[in-house]
Amino acid sequence: HHLDKAQIAEIFRQVTPAQSGQLKSGLNFITWVRLQNFDGLLISVQPLREGMSSETGRVTLVLILMWGVFSVVLIASHQAIIRMTGRLLTLQETLSWRANYDGLTRLLNRSAFFEHAEKLSVFSERQQQPVSLIQLDLDHFKSVNDSLGHHAGDIVLTHSAAVIAKAMRKRDILGRVGGEEFCILLPDTGLAEAVEIAERIR
Repeated sequence: HHLDKAQIAEIFRQVTPAQSGQLKSGLNFITWVRLQNFDGLLISVQPLREGMSSETGRVTLVLILMWGVFSVVLIASHQAIIRMTGRLLTLQETLSWRANYDGLTRLLNRSAFFEHAEKLSVFSERQQQPVSLIQLDLDHFKSVNDSLGHHAGDIVLTHSAAVIAKAMRKRDILGRVGGEEFCILLPDTGLAEAVEIAERIR
């Protein structure tokens, strides 16, 4: 294979004493080695196709293919891990919600409500602020279930929860603590104000 002047000039520009090297020119790979007993260079020019058919070329091709496969596997694994992490976070949020909220009324359940109540009680005692608690239930609720069925009873509970929530202040905490029993925590609220809120809800 013939080299043009630019290629030869590039080889001589890169060569330093007692050194070999290589460069790529178009689809050709050019390698050279300085002769030890003569003032000269041994230059080899291999087209890409010829280089790939040699043993070194085949090894290089295999390494490139392995690198490509590894990259694809790595990318696929990365995407799988991202999807798995997203699903785990969603599952965690779902389990956390189910552990703390009532599925029907979407209010705090009994255990979550009393956990809030305990924390608020400690905080209010430290700050020397009053805290009030309203406990209420629905009169004659059993007769609704008996005469109209549990589906009607569920509708009554859901509607009642919405009515109570609408009558509350933003800082108050509402929970369903039993079948038709509800509790409301009133932070920084004295007895007189708590009675007014209870009457408004009633």
